[in-house]
Amino acid sequence: MQSEKWKALKRWLSIQLIVLLVRGLGKLARAEIIRSDIPQQMRESHGNYILATWHNNIFISAWLLRFQGYAALISQSKDGEGIYSVVNRFGFTAIRGSSSRGGAKALLEMSRSLKQGTPAAVTPDGPRGPIYKVQPGILMIAKMTGLPIIPWHAEASRQWEARSWDRHKFPKPFSRIVAGYGQPFYVPSKLTSEQIPEYAEALEQHMNDHRQMIRQQLAVKP
Repeated sequence: MQSEKWKALKRWLSIQLIVLLVRGLGKLARAEIIRSDIPQQMRESHGNYILATWHNNIFISAWLLRFQGYAALISQSKDGEGIYSVVNRFGFTAIRGSSSRGGAKALLEMSRSLKQGTPAAVTPDGPRGPIYKVQPGILMIAKMTGLPIIPWHAEASRQWEARSWDRHKFPKPFSRIVAGYGQPFYVPSKLTSEQIPEYAEALEQHMNDHRQMIRQQLAVKP
């Protein structure tokens, strides 16, 4: 019992540390947001949108997109619980589920949330990777709702990378951050299971092209 209490305490302390780290590093960075008009355009033309970012963008995005009303699709694992405990402090709500646990229920709940006007935030390569590989869940959400997928990416001029499968990124103090939204990606309402690999590959390319564009913008001196 004492061991379980100690584990819970260490977990709580690690979450508080990450929250302080994200908030502190975010305040010390200089952030530039590209194409900040795209979300509003998607609301006006489609009523809502699905934000897609790679898993290693979660914490930097939690700061940059804080208190903007996103519902994030987060796994039911212990790691997912830790991620939610952090992003919730920055105004994100959670819909819990992944391809391995609670997936179908989470997709339905996310679809209902989107139709009610809450924008979604999804990491297509989460929760276990492989890194930069789209899993089917986001395609199914887009199919069910008819809403566009908007890529989002952030890069810092100087950053640390964690030794995790996704090489999670944290901006170093006083770094420059360039982040931004990309052009919409559409999934047909009659998407078949046979077409999923084709559209997953196309979305991967779309998101990675956007990631490369952000990195190129970062290389340009302000």
